[in-house]
Amino acid sequence: MSKRILFMLILLLFTVNITSAQQKQIKNPYHNSWALLIGNNKYPKLPADKQLKYAVDDASDMGDLLVSDLQFPKSNVTILRDEDATLQRIKDEMGELADPQKVDEKDRVLIYFSGHAQTVKLARGGEMGYIIPYIPSEAKVDLNDTKNPSAYIKTCLGMDMLKQLSKQIPAKHILFLVDACYSGLAIETNRDGGPSIPKGLDTVASSTVSQIITAGLKGQKSTENSDWGHGAFTYKLLEALRTGAADNLPKDGVITGGELGEYLSSVVPNISPNQTPNFDKFEGEGQFLFPLNYEIGMLYVKATAEGQPTDAKVFIDGREVGITPYTDEEIRPGA
Repeated sequence: MSKRILFMLILLLFTVNITSAQQKQIKNPYHNSWALLIGNNKYPKLPADKQLKYAVDDASDMGDLLVSDLQFPKSNVTILRDEDATLQRIKDEMGELADPQKVDEKDRVLIYFSGHAQTVKLARGGEMGYIIPYIPSEAKVDLNDTKNPSAYIKTCLGMDMLKQLSKQIPAKHILFLVDACYSGLAIETNRDGGPSIPKGLDTVASSTVSQIITAGLKGQKSTENSDWGHGAFTYKLLEALRTGAADNLPKDGVITGGELGEYLSSVVPNISPNQTPNFDKFEGEGQFLFPLNYEIGMLYVKATAEGQPTDAKVFIDGREVGITPYTDEEIRPGA
């Protein structure tokens, strides 16, 4: 084995911890930012094994992060939990977001849901995805019955309603995030919503778009875990936005909706193997943007021991970035 190969193998055994050197704030391209966050643990008519533990925490922690790190005014973040998350209340709050006297064309709107969802067969062919809100005890939805849409139509929020809502909200950028068990929601397998931004951030920032990211493909089940205190999707979502890990192509201090979808589809299966997030656009050519308030540090790598090569390859998070001696003057802190 050559000295170069041996040196590279040794480096792979170590984790490098980067500490912050300074803080950067990316200018917010929006006039205003709005969020409706829904978390539902309780389902009175569902059996005990279908009750959730962390959906409310998912929504609450998402709200905290939007305000603390992602430039959403606290007064513009609405959180509906359990009994407050009825279909009528959700529709009322969505109606508020469609008010042009409140939300304008320079704004962004994020709508997040954590709870149950189901994909149901339609009488004339095809399928419809439904988000299941808090359902009063007199109503009943059977998650095992995917052939009868009646109860879903009466008590749940259909994907077609989300698509219509995306056309009625005046904000230029709209993003739906759905962390739901059985959350395939009948969106097409895409790659149109992906991270490629050939025209640059200025163009996608000025172009309209409605995007959606769901926690899994049709027929898959989302995973909750006490070690995370969240569902797998939201655990990785919060991590991606908090650390900037989804800022990929290039690392410019802004996470796009496409970058976020691509990142989650690649990392969530690492902790929940039977769950693959899906993402797409309802319409538009822009990208929902998360300008980051982040810290940066500096990484310097060199070979110092006698006999080690000066041109050893350097990899960061599995990606080859250069050869020694190597310097990255703007790297995010962390492992």
